[in-house]
Amino acid sequence: MAIGWIVCAGLIYALIPALDFVSSLAIAACLTPTDPILAAAVVGGKYAEKHVPEHLRHLLYAESGCNDGAAFPFLFIALYLILEADDRVAVAKWFYITWACKCLRNNLNLAHPFSDEITLGILIGALIGWGFRHLMKICEAHDFIDRKSYVAQYISLALLSNGITALLGSDDLLAAFAAGTAFAWDSHFNQQTADSVFSSVIDLLFNVAVFVYIGAWMPFDSFNSEVTGATVWRLVVLAILIILLRRLPVMLMLYKWIPDVHTFHEALFSGHFGPSKFRRRCGGTI
Repeated sequence: MAIGWIVCAGLIYALIPALDFVSSLAIAACLTPTDPILAAAVVGGKYAEKHVPEHLRHLLYAESGCNDGAAFPFLFIALYLILEADDRVAVAKWFYITWACKCLRNNLNLAHPFSDEITLGILIGALIGWGFRHLMKICEAHDFIDRKSYVAQYISLALLSNGITALLGSDDLLAAFAAGTAFAWDSHFNQQTADSVFSSVIDLLFNVAVFVYIGAWMPFDSFNSEVTGATVWRLVVLAILIILLRRLPVMLMLYKWIPDVHTFHEALFSGHFGPSKFRRRCGGTI
């Protein structure tokens, strides 16, 4: 992900004349994460279940879920370098605010920092998911919940985790991912809803709605701007180069050290659709 960030920034800097490299880093931080909607479209459904190995599907699901939140450090270091005249102050604020403590005094009127943005989001999400998992088992055992409501609970779980973390000013994306991970940790919910098509229908509905929304508000008439130099042909070339160079080269170089990627073809597939965690084997262990 870090290498993809630098590659995207270099391509943006080379093709958009009006941007300096630090501004390119800020834009690249938004392009680096794997889109969870696209990943779900690739690794979900009957075709993916038949043709994509299970270990690759799990890898892409996990990566696309967590790396949106993991992109925050890349984004904020670029923003601090843009906003602060002194680079040392920018780096210090990046460590203090982004990594050490997220200040909530704007929301809670506190005089001192209160919580860690990333850590608090993961902690809140994990606690919500863990509590939901045990609550669902109790409700199911005592027949407190019907089948339709049981299947729909993951939607309320997502709304609850996002709502709480948004009110606290923490990382809602990582919180939702942590909540879902803790909720389905023992696979009980997945087994109970395996024969239900409701979740697939909701996924398809949200996928289509998101793409329609993005296409509707995107200001295509502003792309041919003489001020920024972001002409249509530059954007097309940039998109093609990012697809080819953002993940594929580094993935093909490092896949032998990634335990969940077994072959060159799997590296090519996972490198195109999403980055994988880089873990080194040592003495037979990961």
